[in-house]
Amino acid sequence: MKITFNHLVMVIFLLFMPYFTYAQQNITGVISDESGVPLPGVNVVIKGTNTGTTTDFNGNYSINASDTDILTFSFVGFIDQEIEVGNADSFNLSLQMGSDELDEVVLTGYGTTKRANLTNAVSKLNTESLTDRPIMTLGEAFSGQLAGVYAQQSSGLPGSEFNIKVRGTNSITSGSNPLYIIDGMPVESMRDMNIGDIESIDVLKDASAGAIYGARAAGGVVIIKTKQAKVGQTKIDLDIYTGIEGIAPGNHLDVLTGPEYIEYREWGQTLRYINDNGGVYDGTTVGERSNKYHPRRWWYTNPESIADTNWQDAITQQAVRKNYQVSIFKGVEGGNFMISSNYNATDGLVVNTKYERFSFRANGNYKINDIITAGLSLSTTVSKEYGRREAERKEGAYMRALVADPTIPVDFNHRNHPLGLIDNPNPVLQMQHIKDYGKRKRSLVTSYLTISPVEGLDIKAQFGFDAEDFTYDWFKPMWLNKKARREARNEHRNDNKFLYQLTAKYDLVFGAHSLDFLVGTSFEEQDWEYTFLDSWDFGSDDIQTFNAATAFRQWNDYEMQASLMSYFGRAVYNFDDKYLVNFTIRRDGSSKFGANNKWGIFPAASVAWRLSNDIIDNPNINQLKIRASWGQAGNDRIGAYSSFGQLSGANYSFGNSLSYGFAPSTASNPDLSWETTTTQGVGIDFGFFGNRIYGSIDYYKNITSDVLLEVELPAVSGLTQASVLNSGEVENWGWELELNTNNITNQDFSWSSSLNFTNNENKVTKLGYGIDQIIGTSRNQPTHRTMVGRPLHSYYMYKTDGIYSASDISNPSSDRPLLKNAVQGNVAIADSDGSGDIGVTDRTELGNNTPDYIIGFTNSFKYKNFDARILTTAILDFKSYYFFGRYIDAGQQGRNQLGIWANGARRLPSTNGVPTGEAFTVGNGQAFYKEEGAKLPDFTDRWLYDGDYLRIKNITVGYTFDQETISQVGMKNMRVYLSADNVFNSTDYPGGNPEANNSEVENSLTEGVDYAGYPLSRVVTLGLRATF
Repeated sequence: MKITFNHLVMVIFLLFMPYFTYAQQNITGVISDESGVPLPGVNVVIKGTNTGTTTDFNGNYSINASDTDILTFSFVGFIDQEIEVGNADSFNLSLQMGSDELDEVVLTGYGTTKRANLTNAVSKLNTESLTDRPIMTLGEAFSGQLAGVYAQQSSGLPGSEFNIKVRGTNSITSGSNPLYIIDGMPVESMRDMNIGDIESIDVLKDASAGAIYGARAAGGVVIIKTKQAKVGQTKIDLDIYTGIEGIAPGNHLDVLTGPEYIEYREWGQTLRYINDNGGVYDGTTVGERSNKYHPRRWWYTNPESIADTNWQDAITQQAVRKNYQVSIFKGVEGGNFMISSNYNATDGLVVNTKYERFSFRANGNYKINDIITAGLSLSTTVSKEYGRREAERKEGAYMRALVADPTIPVDFNHRNHPLGLIDNPNPVLQMQHIKDYGKRKRSLVTSYLTISPVEGLDIKAQFGFDAEDFTYDWFKPMWLNKKARREARNEHRNDNKFLYQLTAKYDLVFGAHSLDFLVGTSFEEQDWEYTFLDSWDFGSDDIQTFNAATAFRQWNDYEMQASLMSYFGRAVYNFDDKYLVNFTIRRDGSSKFGANNKWGIFPAASVAWRLSNDIIDNPNINQLKIRASWGQAGNDRIGAYSSFGQLSGANYSFGNSLSYGFAPSTASNPDLSWETTTTQGVGIDFGFFGNRIYGSIDYYKNITSDVLLEVELPAVSGLTQASVLNSGEVENWGWELELNTNNITNQDFSWSSSLNFTNNENKVTKLGYGIDQIIGTSRNQPTHRTMVGRPLHSYYMYKTDGIYSASDISNPSSDRPLLKNAVQGNVAIADSDGSGDIGVTDRTELGNNTPDYIIGFTNSFKYKNFDARILTTAILDFKSYYFFGRYIDAGQQGRNQLGIWANGARRLPSTNGVPTGEAFTVGNGQAFYKEEGAKLPDFTDRWLYDGDYLRIKNITVGYTFDQETISQVGMKNMRVYLSADNVFNSTDYPGGNPEANNSEVENSLTEGVDYAGYPLSRVVTLGLRATF
């Protein structure tokens, strides 16, 4: 460890050493576009050196060069130009738009390549989409931007991560998230990453591209490069924004008001009263009946205490988000450095929820001499989250607020209401006073040393570590607890990952041929420590430490270690930019797998033919390339000791008494091996009319074999927990389209569009070990099924069939069998198996939560100094289960309901407002039914909805000030903007967010369960970006 520290100190010292340059002939000039508009930020570099500068806001540049030097002028979106200096001391150039798409550099595994020469499926996130609007998480950056990438926002909780999937779900229970590479360091999570530090994001979508990362690339690879100073650049960037949040369209539920709730409850109790009296109404009013038939007695004894509380409004608030970032860039001959500091905070929509993040970054590179270069990338982050558990979990305060009695005043608690004990605690007070706090500290560091002993050869040694420490505390005092006790829990997790890597890269060019070789080896090790305590019966609300607890409900404490050894190589052949071939291979050895299968080999190959450089000679066709690829990548997302037989605590009989000991709980599996995804794909890249139209079309098929699956072994084995086996096969296939157009481009106005379209489908082709289906359960009842020949994680529940009429009850038949004790008005269940009765075999598949179609459409406009961008997204052909409907849309008398239930108390009234038997009808698209009679199964399609939605995700309008206006205060550039997120939302889903997945209900087998998830927000933000 001491050697590592000394090396880091040396690199940091070198990073900030003074840099020196020497004066030569001074060359000046102005760079503009074809219409004469000055171009700021054009790179002006002496060819073959690191010496250079950039143009200012008015397109001016100044650089020292000798008469034999060649100056290279480059700018994104324009064709590069080269000019020999000679005797001239000034060059004014007009750059032409055109070949930026072809020359754009794309990050690939352990290297880069021009987009024009890609042989596999790689998508690059437009950097403008990261800088022109406020973005807090990586998922926000991905949403609607890239074909084949689905960013699922399952929660609006501040700081929550999106669920990112690349080309569908490949695994059944072991996860399909991509691997993230940040400045060369592999990590599993992007949590707390400061988006303001990111320079570029590239996504390797197929196995031929990701195979170079082997073991963890089956779900795709996201390569992230953070910002560096450019040659000749000296600047300070300031990024400030503040925004106001409110509940997004559709996320505010329409529930019963106080008067409607009273009417609804009286209706329900009256029906119960009539039913108990043999269907006869005796004319009594509600207040005249016994307490058994009173919704709340005090409504009639103390009507002045009745309130009309909207608990949803009471527990939510208008929230504020803010961001402050300062970044310093300095680049001179031989080196560069960048330093940034950021503070980001969001007050949540639910009271007392909040997310705060403090981050610092230092990046730098220094050329020690002609053959040695060193560099460092360092970031540290501290984040804090408040109210996470109570606002998000099942039975949390936010969920209870939605169904709380609206006749109870908002400022009373259940233990001090003047009219006596109320059923449930005040959810607003709970959010305000329950301790619910998490803190995460994360440090991510990579350093490298590159030696280039001969031309074309680079030998690079890299070291990195990712250290994360998380602590969470929760304490519920007795006065806020429905149960007469105090409860608390504490979690502490420490996760450390280390990388040691050595690569050698050699580039060889001879004539029209070029060969690039890469070989490397790496070693990664990771250790986890986790402690969990769950206690109750504390002696005081004021003493919240665990040594004051008198009983423990649960506890857990474990440590794990895992390591990965890898060898990899790649060869790339390019003939005259016409024919391209790429071969990759990687061999990984993981401690997670069994003794007989610790090592896996992951090969890949891809080819491409650039027809536009070969047999097609048309000035309007800038790019026409066909490519094909094949490759394999792995998945090792299982526990560190899944291949070993494990022990669990157990009671056993000894000497006529119970004793405590240990017994086997899982089976040993020395043959446990890699889950492998094999990808086949073909694609076309195109660019027409000076790349005014460009994009790509892809078709792919992924076959995942030896699926890592948790399997329950027969009870006769005596093993109590599922064991991980290689069992099964899953297929994903689909089409992707990325289409970009520059619709209008002139001096004053420009308009460009970007469309991405994804179609993905999947099915299970094999489960193995005699298994033909796997049932996923929620609340110990079947809700999902994964079955051979069918899509993953399909909803598996009863299908409703209207409501029982009087004729159904009086004349039952095998064509419409009745539920037990069914009465008129009960919801009917379809006889799906045709057996003539209703039973467990009537459960049937009813769709799944994986969308078949994902669409993103962006339009960008510029008029003089104004700019605007509109992002629209659509997710189509998927289902979502509104689990919370069992509470808020089920006619339960003890909870508030959706506003539509007011109709139940108003239909066909007779004397004294008492509904007749005809009240049981279908109204407003909803089936209303009695509490009496048959019990409706918990999981039916009654609350299964189409999740399709169309959303205007973002609208941003900005203005960039003229240089002459801002130069007086020392600025080089300044832009102000107004941005709005979640502007419009069109969906039939009643819960607001059809992508919601409640973490305490949903698991890997039961995706798409919404139990009153945290609402999405509509955000209006005012921001400023300035460069000094």
